[in-house]
Amino acid sequence: AALDRNRWPLSVGISGRFHRNAHLIPSILPKGTMQASKYPLFLASLLFEHMRRQLRKAGRENERILPLINVGYNDNAPMLTVGAAIVNDAAASAVSKCLDSRNMTDFLDEKRHLKIGVPPLTLKEKVGLDRLMPRIDPPTSAEIEGLGFKLKPSQIEAYHRFYKHYPTFGELAI
Repeated sequence: AALDRNRWPLSVGISGRFHRNAHLIPSILPKGTMQASKYPLFLASLLFEHMRRQLRKAGRENERILPLINVGYNDNAPMLTVGAAIVNDAAASAVSKCLDSRNMTDFLDEKRHLKIGVPPLTLKEKVGLDRLMPRIDPPTSAEIEGLGFKLKPSQIEAYHRFYKHYPTFGELAI
């Protein structure tokens, strides 16, 4: 069935990608949910709830979903990664204690959305930066310029923090 944008309550100010998936979105949403800053957390909450529903549908009453990761990333295309473990109460307690001992309990809070803001880099730039890692302090702007390109200090800091997790993409002709 065709979507009537005039009847859909969120049609004003929403981009086309939301219209294509309008049938998936409840007609009554918390205020501001569709704002760019709040949408990733909303989408993550939907994904976690879907995981819970699938666990219930599978009849696994003695287990639950333990959220472990809720991360957003943007290198010209916004991406979202959520992850969880299916655990019983004993395992949930053990994971909580382990994360608590490492001061990492924020990972168990599905309402906490970590946004990774690293710069978009070419493969050559990434390889050059990786040669400067690992290190305690981020590289200086002068060191980056010595590689033949420039980054803002905030981008250098972000890359230093997340470089181990920075994706590498390639193209292959078959």
